[in-house]
Amino acid sequence: MADSLEILTGGAQEAGIVIVGSGLAAVCALEAMREAGYVGQVTMIGEERQMPYDRPPLSKQVLKEPGAEARIDLRDAAIFDAPATRLLRGRCVAEIDARQRRVVLDDGAVVGYTKLLLATGSRPRVLSGLPPAGAGVFYLRTLDDAVALRGALKSATSLAVVGGGVIGLEVAATAVALGVETTVIEASPRLMSRAACPQLSEVLEEEHRSRGVRVLCGATPSAFDFQATVTPFRGATVARWKWMLCWWGSA
Repeated sequence: MADSLEILTGGAQEAGIVIVGSGLAAVCALEAMREAGYVGQVTMIGEERQMPYDRPPLSKQVLKEPGAEARIDLRDAAIFDAPATRLLRGRCVAEIDARQRRVVLDDGAVVGYTKLLLATGSRPRVLSGLPPAGAGVFYLRTLDDAVALRGALKSATSLAVVGGGVIGLEVAATAVALGVETTVIEASPRLMSRAACPQLSEVLEEEHRSRGVRVLCGATPSAFDFQATVTPFRGATVARWKWMLCWWGSA
């Protein structure tokens, strides 16, 4: 197999450390290694084509402001151009060969390592019957996701947000401020139940309702029909929406 693969890095001594992921944890790990005095090779592999960026603005500024994505870089590009540092963008790790201490990328290239750090983060859960590529369906995780949703909101009249956590509520607040009729659907009895006390959940619900967001707690999607007049939910009925954003739950 190795004979047919491009070897990007040679023997273990020159391979150094490989970081799989290019988000905040990966960048902080790179900085910590350098601050601790490590001067060996570090290769960071990120599946996104952009330079490492900050994710919290995706559900706020990026949705509201065209061009905001130009201001969310995590660090200056110079740290990735430093000696013995390499950033591979738009590449995925398809295989980890722990015995040979190497990773195989999606294009067939091989990167050797002495130490391997996995900093890939989480992915949103995919709801049954709602594939990410489905018409009118968005899962928010990446900058490309946010830019696509921003474009859709320009012509949207209504939006259903499945998930009443931090990300879902931020998107709902942004959408309703843009004039989009917005409904938040949360399976738990209250908003942000895993992160907030009941009193804070109540305040958050009141605040969002006061801004025009419809909030349905204790409701679970049971069917999806983008053409029907209404779509049934457990314990509630939601009027037809044009776009749907699915929750940021991890998987």
